[in-house]
Amino acid sequence: MISWTDHASMMLPEDPLHPVPWTRMDELSAKLRIDVPISQPDSNDYRITLHCFNKETSALKNALIMTSRIEWKSPKTTVFFNAFHADLLSIVNECLSTHKFQIFTKRNCIYKWKSPEQLVEHEISCPEDVFLAPVNLESLDMVRRHRGQFPGVEEFVATLILHKPSLGVYSRRTGELCAWVLCNEYYALASLHTLEAHRRKGYAQLLCNALSEQLLRSNIVIGALVEDTNIPSLTLFKSLNFKSIQPFHYISAARSVTAKE
Repeated sequence: MISWTDHASMMLPEDPLHPVPWTRMDELSAKLRIDVPISQPDSNDYRITLHCFNKETSALKNALIMTSRIEWKSPKTTVFFNAFHADLLSIVNECLSTHKFQIFTKRNCIYKWKSPEQLVEHEISCPEDVFLAPVNLESLDMVRRHRGQFPGVEEFVATLILHKPSLGVYSRRTGELCAWVLCNEYYALASLHTLEAHRRKGYAQLLCNALSEQLLRSNIVIGALVEDTNIPSLTLFKSLNFKSIQPFHYISAARSVTAKE
């Protein structure tokens, strides 16, 4: 979407793509939100992304604490602070404390990524007793149970299985799904998991290698979020020549059941 504030700069040749004046942004944003799958105006499940361009964060803190766009007093409200830097952690903690919210999930993650320029094609060899194939909806319940839980998780995982690339390691003898990896909504490798009975067989590396190569061949920049305590996964992505971005914080919280006004 293109927006302009200088009307003199809007003298363009005839083109099917037209600039959007700021005076119409609210109107157009309202229309666009209707078609955004994650947008649920009547939901009490909020996803919040924070960023501040300098070290003066008081305005951001006050806006977050004072806003009426989030129903802080509702016992049904849950909030998910998504991918924010460590220097904003104190703001998030103060906001949650002010509104008597209790943290139920807290993760520090490192973002790993790889670009198409790094593609080195090679033959993916699979052990003789297993084969690779996309994950299907028959495995939805098992995949859902082995990932983070949040409102709407089953529908979210089903959508990823149906509409995004995925790979699973299947037993040739039983057809059992032994390990899998999905792509999330922005093509990061997600839900990488190996069942306990099949660990230490190299399945995670096999999956990441195969799916990464598939995506890189399609000219897609791929990524992966890895918790900073998950040393095996950090080692795996380093061995696959993924680059790193400084750690991010993720926090989920809900109003404390003991909160009183």
